[in-house]
Amino acid sequence: MRYALAALLALGAGPAMAQMLAEGEDRRSLPFTVMDGKPMLPVTVAGQDGVMMFDLGTPSPVFLNRGAAALPPGVEVGRGFAASGQEIVVQLHDAPAVAVAGQALPLPAKVQSGDFSFAEGAFGADFMGFLGLPAVADHAVLLDYGRAALGVIAVRDGVMAVAPPDPKDVIATLDVLMIPDELPLAVGRIGEVPIQISLDTGDSGTAYLTPATRARLAAAGLLAEGPTGLWELSGLTLGGSLMLPTPVALIEAGGEADHRVSGQPDELRLGAAFFATYPTLWEFPARQVLILRPDAAILAVAAP
Repeated sequence: MRYALAALLALGAGPAMAQMLAEGEDRRSLPFTVMDGKPMLPVTVAGQDGVMMFDLGTPSPVFLNRGAAALPPGVEVGRGFAASGQEIVVQLHDAPAVAVAGQALPLPAKVQSGDFSFAEGAFGADFMGFLGLPAVADHAVLLDYGRAALGVIAVRDGVMAVAPPDPKDVIATLDVLMIPDELPLAVGRIGEVPIQISLDTGDSGTAYLTPATRARLAAAGLLAEGPTGLWELSGLTLGGSLMLPTPVALIEAGGEADHRVSGQPDELRLGAAFFATYPTLWEFPARQVLILRPDAAILAVAAP
């Protein structure tokens, strides 16, 4: 929804803050609901209750929906387009009071907004916007669709405040690049084809492929059209482990529908469909993402 806006969101908001935990707090468990496959956290914005998408593709702590939230008057700082084509006018506002699951979220003095009224059909009239990567970048996060819970864990001097997962509960470990204003990036392969991997909880799952790569994967039986317009991708190997097939939207790399702002290589964007299959532990300070078994003992940390 907001990919073409990333460069605009990096402007004008002041220093990012990662304060999902109170001072001295070791961990929190945040319940979420699932809408259009995405994890939606309960929030209060300027006294209004609603939901906000947990979206690692948003490069600011929050990006508010002024189509739902009653915000103070804003100043236009840029324009862009949603992936679905709607023009988004980005405004900068004095930060309102925001709480996530009942706990105040400290914010920079200024925050951005866009009018996402067009998303009401997917996310409801109380959709308040996006909770972005900077809100959790100093922590570790457990994303567990099975329990519909997001566990936020303190990291102090590089050590998590809870015991790490048992190695037998870890399917794969991904070393990730954390480039400012970009999605977490890793490397994987599909069959014998190496590919850039991006990780985005706000995406359903998308493969950006050149025609040559698409033909190669299809010929190898690793990419097949599904019954709902999505494609089934198989043969994905991450951290040396073979993953289950996953549904993806298919976009031609460099084509008209490719709204990425950082070049047009082949790329697999793992999104909500993948994370609904595999619980994950995001150790942001260590630049690692652990793909876990559904019965991993550490997931109890995220249980509401």
